Amino acid sequence: MKKTALIVLLATLACVGVLVAQVILRWRRKERGTITAGTIETALEYNKGALTAVWSQLSGATVPSSPRFDLVWAYVLIALKHHEGIYALVGQDLMAPAFALLRSQIETEYRGLWVNLIAIDDQVNAIREHDAEPFPRFRQMAADLDTSYGAGGWLQSFADHWAALNGYTHSGLLQLGRQFRDDGKVGPNYSDDMVVELLVTSGAASIGCIVPIFRAMGLNDKAAALEQWLSDHPFYKKVEAQTS
Repeated sequence: MKKTALIVLLATLACVGVLVAQVILRWRRKERGTITAGTIETALEYNKGALTAVWSQLSGATVPSSPRFDLVWAYVLIALKHHEGIYALVGQDLMAPAFALLRSQIETEYRGLWVNLIAIDDQVNAIREHDAEPFPRFRQMAADLDTSYGAGGWLQSFADHWAALNGYTHSGLLQLGRQFRDDGKVGPNYSDDMVVELLVTSGAASIGCIVPIFRAMGLNDKAAALEQWLSDHPFYKKVEAQTS
């Protein structure tokens, strides 16, 4: 696979990619009320649209099959279910588990990318036959993926905030601190901008990670369709205008 495969996506993902790279760090902020409820609705639409766009390229499609590729598709499907779970949980105002799921989505996508391009055949067989986990630690895996896919730092950016991802998944201080309102009373305290960024990150990650897999398997038409959906989406254009 050519190293430029993911760069094609990054050309259209540039502005959203900057947002994604900063998302988890920005979750630490305290300020509230800077984004309207309507923006959450737009982000929900974006998140659901990204999921639908990916499924539209997978449903009923004939995809390459091999011991390696079958494993990659399994990771893809699990990650998409995590994405779907985030959308559903936010829609039900269940923010703690929604934030907790993001690490699982990202890690599953990274494992799929790693098996797709980096794992040797013995490692693929070990996963399939012995439930082995031959993956490098996440930070190293992110660095290896970023280099191998020519991602220009986008894949690496998630590793820069790995502690925050873990904190929300494993009920660390970042998650614990969100269980008290500004008046000191017990209750969820997730600002609108946090929720928007969660939804955007989840949606962008699904498209950003499956496009290089499509390209590696020669499914260039499917990759191009997702890139086009992303670049044409009004939410992308809004973010692009705000950051230009």
